[in-house]
Amino acid sequence: MGWAVLRRDLLNHERWFQGGKAAITEVTKHFTDNNIFAKGAIAFLKAFSETVEKREE
Repeated sequence: MGWAVLRRDLLNHERWFQGGKAAITEVTKHFTDNNIFAKGAIAFLKAFSETVEKREE
């Protein structure tokens, strides 16, 4: 059962998108520590890309 779940998760495009978004966000945070506008843009894009269902919960 464990391998089936892993395979399903690896083939899930949404998982790849979420993982990539998290990685890019963390790298960008590292390079923009002192820039308030970049921090605001990151926060906006992070909230903007959340799914509607996630925000409604």
